[in-house]
Amino acid sequence: LGANIKRRYFPTISLGLEGSKRRMLVPLGACFNMNILKGKVTPHFHVGLGYLYQRFSNGRSPSPGQHGMYAGAGFGFSVYVSKRIYLTFSPDYRFLFYKESNYDLPSYIPPGYGVRYYSNTIHQMGGRIQVAFM
Repeated sequence: LGANIKRRYFPTISLGLEGSKRRMLVPLGACFNMNILKGKVTPHFHVGLGYLYQRFSNGRSPSPGQHGMYAGAGFGFSVYVSKRIYLTFSPDYRFLFYKESNYDLPSYIPPGYGVRYYSNTIHQMGGRIQVAFM
């Protein structure tokens, strides 16, 4: 393994791309990271906030895009692989809050009828593999 981890507290900006056969999620956020000890391998904690764009597909046609906010946290470990690069592995929890729109409009639009918005929340568990350059 590489050198010892020297920076213990630091902010990061992240852009992600997550997906599966029926779902795509693009989070953009800011994160505060903390390496708990100094050394080649150390426990790692992070919390973050950000904006997300999400799109679903039912196999025939994609849904209108949804956007919203997220908050996340995780606890894992960091490993220094060289003097300036380290890897972080951690389970991750995220709370997603987004608005979903419904574009089902009739041919005649009565007054007060239009695009309807619904708020949704999701609790999500996942994993994080982060490569950091210092």
